[in-house]
Amino acid sequence: MRHTLARGWLVGGLLVCLAPGGCEQHKVAMGGPKGAPEVEVSLPVSKEIGDYEEFAGRLEAKETIQVCARVTGYLVKAPPEREKVKGSGKFFKEGGLVQKGDLLFEIDPLLYEAQLARAKAAVLKAEAAFQQAERDWNRAKMLAATSGYQAITREEYDKFRGVHAVAEAEVKVARADLKIAQVNMDYCRVLAPISGRISKVAIDPGNLVRADDTVLTSIGDSNPIKAYFDVDERTLTRILHLMETGVIPKEATGVEVEMGLADEEDRPHKGYIDFTDNFVDVSTGTLRVRGAFENPKELLVPGMFVRVRLPIGQPQKARLIAEKALVTDQGQKYVYVVKDENSAAHEGKVEYRKVKLGRLQDGLRVIKDGLADTEKVVVSGLQRIRPDSQVKLKDVPMPMAAPARTVADPTKSDTAGNGSMPVLRTQPDAPAPGREEEHRSKTKGH
Repeated sequence: MRHTLARGWLVGGLLVCLAPGGCEQHKVAMGGPKGAPEVEVSLPVSKEIGDYEEFAGRLEAKETIQVCARVTGYLVKAPPEREKVKGSGKFFKEGGLVQKGDLLFEIDPLLYEAQLARAKAAVLKAEAAFQQAERDWNRAKMLAATSGYQAITREEYDKFRGVHAVAEAEVKVARADLKIAQVNMDYCRVLAPISGRISKVAIDPGNLVRADDTVLTSIGDSNPIKAYFDVDERTLTRILHLMETGVIPKEATGVEVEMGLADEEDRPHKGYIDFTDNFVDVSTGTLRVRGAFENPKELLVPGMFVRVRLPIGQPQKARLIAEKALVTDQGQKYVYVVKDENSAAHEGKVEYRKVKLGRLQDGLRVIKDGLADTEKVVVSGLQRIRPDSQVKLKDVPMPMAAPARTVADPTKSDTAGNGSMPVLRTQPDAPAPGREEEHRSKTKGH
């Protein structure tokens, strides 16, 4: 049996060797020597970029007012000829835009019309009494002046003077009551105090509303809209130091900021800071800051999540590489850098280099330290190389990836409440040197 198996192996080996290139292919398959792997390399992108900090925030309306009843009465429906939406019985469209002074609600005015008529009559009565008292007072003054209190006694003179004064005061009281009645009558028509977008109706027509107690609806003015965000202590200390050294203005109000919505890759909305709080919140360790942004089309809605970018200092020259060129090893970031390049043969060796990262800029990662402008970086084929291995080089432009919406600055902590975005990965890291076999086996297992 053993002789039969041995003859079978021998015949199989001879057939492989007799085939064209059979022994060579078998040698390679068994782990024999092979050519240097080809990798794609690129020079870092060098350009001036502005330093900035990025924060998460929320939008709020510039002004929000709760519309309340100012007089007590029953809410009435809008007559058909005055309805904003036919058949709704309302003076406005819920969720729509209203202008300052628009009629929103109407309270039954019958009682207040009667009170107004009564106040007007009281004014006429008081004015008539005052006119009579003034005539009596004038005659008393004339008699006293001509006869020296012979035709009129001192007591009668004082009496006419007092009646005149009381009548004058009664006129003022009646006119004040008339003004109150007129105001109450006007309050039966509830007008929009500001321009903006109105909410739903809180109470239907036919119900009793109470003065200064019943909320009818609310109106929010969102142009310009406000974006509130919190600056953590680390960033605040850095900004204060830059202010002290004169790199940035000491007055934050008016500084330009950029804003993007959750589904926007860029930050197309331009605004400015119009408020900074005067203390750091001890519970969160942050300073509340507010930016103002024009919103003429009402596309920005209060309550939306936004990303606010705060420029800091003047633009500076920086080196940038693609994220795919980065290798992670025990929490540290590395790149493969080409050294001893043979330009004629398009070959060279690769060196494992630790780098210090900055922020993402237009889809590329800023390299703060560890890389020179003239050093080429391996951007493709990382799994096929090791430190100091010989490789074939293929020069390509630096890959420009689109900025990922979920990627945040890894140099910031993800502590809750400090205004920083959480660190999320959008692509797996390349395996560390010496771990390629483990990586391939895990990948194959998946």
